[in-house]
Amino acid sequence: MKGTSLKSMVATSVLAFTILAAAAPGAGAKDDEWGFDIGIYGWLPTINGKLTHDVPGVGDQIEIDPGTLLDNLSFTAMGAFSVNRGRWSLGADLIYLKETKAESQPVEELGGLVLNADYKLNSWIVNGALGYRVVESPKFQLRAMLGVRYFYAESTLRLQVDAPPVDETLRSAPTVWNGFVGGRGRVELGKHWYLPFHLDIGTGDSDVTWQGYAGIGYAFKWGGPVLGCP
Repeated sequence: MKGTSLKSMVATSVLAFTILAAAAPGAGAKDDEWGFDIGIYGWLPTINGKLTHDVPGVGDQIEIDPGTLLDNLSFTAMGAFSVNRGRWSLGADLIYLKETKAESQPVEELGGLVLNADYKLNSWIVNGALGYRVVESPKFQLRAMLGVRYFYAESTLRLQVDAPPVDETLRSAPTVWNGFVGGRGRVELGKHWYLPFHLDIGTGDSDVTWQGYAGIGYAFKWGGPVLGCP
């Protein structure tokens, strides 16, 4: 996979970010007090990419949907954290995914020989953003954001054929940096219910990278669950 293109991969993966951070942007803290938001969330992105190598029977396009990620997930960690004081906030969130997949199948292009493939993926996606509260009312809150997005994916594909003997390992470990601007906040529906939202767009190593999210949440004093989608 040396030389794998990751522009489309980044554009879809980053949709997973700022789920709970957007849900509770320091609500309840006074201007002269420190506030903290911590979120643990679950999300599986769709990953798209293009391989430099044309794999027999597979081609050079790769697409991994959420169901496939879940089936082959070895380990994952996802979370968000932000510090707030007055109108300002500083936050970060991350996703770590470890995927493994082994498969064997006959390939017509190889005369019906069985191709054994072992694939491993270790991926980090990290957001960091400085926020400023531009609107604050009992029914609506909005923060403007300026941040940076980091993406790293180490992928290893081992291809084996018994006869004639073939054993080749393709490895890629690209790093992608992007800056972004955007906004996040919430619309209050009542005493406990609210609608969180998030939208940003940026560029850098990728042509365009963006996030979009909206959902519905229920707030207790200590926090609360959020259900949403991009």
